[in-house]
Amino acid sequence: MLPAPESNNPSSQKPTLCSLPASSADLPELMDILAEQGIERLSVGERELLATKYRMARMDGGAILVFRHDDLKKLGADARLINVPTDIYLKMHFSGPSENPLPAEESEGINFFQRNQVFTASPPVHKVVKPIVAKPFMPHAMPGYASMASNAARETIDRFAGTGEIDFIEDYGHGFAFSFWRQFFDMTTEEIEELRGLMVGMAANGSHLARSTREGLALYNRVAPEYIDLLVKVMRRARANGKNTWLDWRAEQFAAVQAPPADIPDSSEHSLAVDMIDGFHALGIALGNCACILLGHRDTHATLRRDPSLIGKAVTEALRLYAPVRLISRYTVEDIHFDGMHIPANSTISLYWGAGNRDPLFFERADEFDMMRNEPAITFGGGVQICPGRNLAKTLAIAAIAPLLAPDVEVHLAGGEVEWIAGTPVTGEMVPKRVGGSIEKKSDPR
Repeated sequence: MLPAPESNNPSSQKPTLCSLPASSADLPELMDILAEQGIERLSVGERELLATKYRMARMDGGAILVFRHDDLKKLGADARLINVPTDIYLKMHFSGPSENPLPAEESEGINFFQRNQVFTASPPVHKVVKPIVAKPFMPHAMPGYASMASNAARETIDRFAGTGEIDFIEDYGHGFAFSFWRQFFDMTTEEIEELRGLMVGMAANGSHLARSTREGLALYNRVAPEYIDLLVKVMRRARANGKNTWLDWRAEQFAAVQAPPADIPDSSEHSLAVDMIDGFHALGIALGNCACILLGHRDTHATLRRDPSLIGKAVTEALRLYAPVRLISRYTVEDIHFDGMHIPANSTISLYWGAGNRDPLFFERADEFDMMRNEPAITFGGGVQICPGRNLAKTLAIAAIAPLLAPDVEVHLAGGEVEWIAGTPVTGEMVPKRVGGSIEKKSDPR
């Protein structure tokens, strides 16, 4: 299931980089770089792009694409880069095909969702809300989540053990995610099923393919308010029943904000409901990707069974190579100079963390899985914009994968090459279409 190391792999040869031009307007076009390589799109791992002499490129629409590890680390920590303003972000991603854009009256649901999104919010909102979001996910809080996650893993294994072939993304990965959050929010089985149904329509939130069509955007526009309303109802019921003090604390922090910015989310619950899209969707994909690597490679599987203490390092390495979220965008509100290159105000900068995680100028054997490597991954971004859920994501991934390595559990993955879902020339290729396999428990009477 792992890509085999190749002696002629372009990324195994360290390129000599050219200098950045004096102006970002003079960066080479991404499609021209790909044409130089004789390709229309990047293969899995961005090998062709990383084998070139370039550090940055310009994308369709003029966004600056940053894909080298060192540049990403520096720009990711630069406080002059802010979230892309909501109106520009919506135009970039949710306006529909240029020849058939979505009318304003058909995008109110999408706007409602985006208005409550903290991580594409304005600097005043981000400054106020991010500490509230991040504090409950600090390392010291992880044992409480780990216990609940272990229950979710056992529940998911019991559900699928002995049932024949399953999809480790849709069934196990997303199944685990929904099981965990069902416990956390005290949701009913019916509510979980309703939520899973809505997630089909929410695909355009993260899928370039889904939002490239009027049909995909129209469905997203219709179900987004339903998705938020359901989760807000569930959270407020949990608070009323006294079953989630964490939600109480979060609501109190929102209420205590002095002179809240005009574009602050509608409520604490609305903000969390929107953020939960990663808790359901991206988490499920991450678990499927980890299963593909850690269970599909016989030597790795055997090593982790002998020494389960390595699971954390193995998950970190798997997510370095196959992170489900690979690119985020930022925006300049003033002219800046970076390593001799002028970047004007009002520029969109796309930080391609997924490529930086495979940069052969930073990582030895960049395309190879090595759970013992010491080079730090940048899977969750960096600087003030680093993902606040990074500790929880790794905790949940470890909890979900560990029981699959237990002596009384046998996991079989379908052989052959993984088929990756196509996206744009840059993103979307690190999500396998299907990771088929089965789970058997040795004591399973079926």
